[in-house]
Amino acid sequence: MKQKITAWQGIYIIFHSIAPTAALALPSIVIQNAKQDGWIVILASTAVTLGISIIYAGISRQNNGKPFLEWLEQRFGVGIAFVIACFFCFYFFVISASIVRQFADFLSIQLISATPLLATILLIVLVSVYIAAQGIEAVARLNAIVFIVGMAFLLGNVLLVIKDFRPAHFLPIFDTSPASFGQGMIAPIGWMTEASTVLFLLPFLSKPSDGAKVVYIGIGLTGLMLSMLVAIVIAVFGSHIVPLMSYPIFEMISIVDVGNYLERVDIYFSAAWMAGMFAKMSIFMLLFFQSLDYLFRVRNHPMLYLAASGLLVGTSAYSWTRTASNFEYSAKAATLYLFIHNIAIIGLIWLGLLLKKQKKEHKGESKTS
Repeated sequence: MKQKITAWQGIYIIFHSIAPTAALALPSIVIQNAKQDGWIVILASTAVTLGISIIYAGISRQNNGKPFLEWLEQRFGVGIAFVIACFFCFYFFVISASIVRQFADFLSIQLISATPLLATILLIVLVSVYIAAQGIEAVARLNAIVFIVGMAFLLGNVLLVIKDFRPAHFLPIFDTSPASFGQGMIAPIGWMTEASTVLFLLPFLSKPSDGAKVVYIGIGLTGLMLSMLVAIVIAVFGSHIVPLMSYPIFEMISIVDVGNYLERVDIYFSAAWMAGMFAKMSIFMLLFFQSLDYLFRVRNHPMLYLAASGLLVGTSAYSWTRTASNFEYSAKAATLYLFIHNIAIIGLIWLGLLLKKQKKEHKGESKTS
């Protein structure tokens, strides 16, 4: 029986394909460029990304619920579809390796500093592969549960830090130069284009026609949450201190305590965030394996998954010599790669589909006349 998910489960998947890693790194990157206007930058980036997502929505409307790569094979032929599949497979692999390393670096610095990095990476990959192997329904249920729990913890922590807000930290508003404002928008736009994962979700949606709604709501919800996080960080610390922090969200949560009864509330938020990271990893691992299945014409082959997982562990462990290298990669090189893949390459696919559609309509008119 073919697995199916609801539109809201699809929205949660889009949310977690962006939010966990973006919440970790974006506040420092955005505030470094836009200062106290960082939260406005996120809102502007969300608006731009919603415009870009017209591409994803346009492709979604043409697909009648077939697996994305197989559908492209029908439209463009085996050769072009194979090349596109190679791009997607490499994309999911590179992004997965970066996510694993960011996750492992955080755990090594914040929680389990005595554990070897390689062991941490191996554990993350094994858990993510196990979740992905259960199929899209399990991944969707995990994302729904993590979203509800994570939002509850986040809102609870926000209420506890309200007493530390300093409204003066937001002044003056719109004091950032257009160049700095635009530079601050680059990373958020790149991260939010990860919503392109909706293209692979279409055959699993109970109503494939909901694809456009899923991507629009998913991006909008993620943008609002990230803007709120950046605004809270600015309100608590100010725009001059945040760029010096590695993980400003967790620095903010760490100052929370409830009288003499509850301390280290950040542990609870960290647990919710880690669940979000596993949710994100399961999404990208699932789509990576789908791409491998298409390229090698296999279905759920354990040895292929084992080999790919081993390659992922090695890439995550040895591609970056230190934490700062991965952070710089995420802020610069990864953002460029996201623009190339999620805007340029998928944009070309969209244009190709439009040309095919127009050519077909033109032939139909010629036969009629």
